[in-house]
Amino acid sequence: MKFLGVALAVQVAVGLGIAAAVGAFSGGSHPHPRLSLRVGPLSREQAAIATARASDPRLFEIFPRSGTRRCFIPVIEGLRESKLAGMCRTRVWYPNTHGHEEARVVFRESWGNGRFSSWTIWVQLPATKVLVTRLHGAPAPQLRYAATDSVGLA
Repeated sequence: MKFLGVALAVQVAVGLGIAAAVGAFSGGSHPHPRLSLRVGPLSREQAAIATARASDPRLFEIFPRSGTRRCFIPVIEGLRESKLAGMCRTRVWYPNTHGHEEARVVFRESWGNGRFSSWTIWVQLPATKVLVTRLHGAPAPQLRYAATDSVGLA
């Protein structure tokens, strides 16, 4: 426990040192916005995304940690697997509902001529527990033949 206290003190000191350096190099005549210092192993957003991703790690591994990037969506056709070029996006927002703190994590993939699939995952904070998952849009290419993954040979 003593190590954690020392690590926290070091993080705070580094953060305050950065804030002082920014103030020193800015001329000092303009007020600065408050410094937002995140302390701990994960920020609230990172914790929500990690919890949502952990609900189905294989399905959500193609999505970025945040923002949008090009991706390849796996497609299983019979016994053959291919990849579909697309765009993948991860987004988080925090509605104030149900009397407790929640995050909505959205994993959205798009491909072709305006086609998309989107998963919205409700995560309860700070417990980081998945409450609900909803799929919107077209059937996800990687789920079309998902049953072939669970078929075993006798």
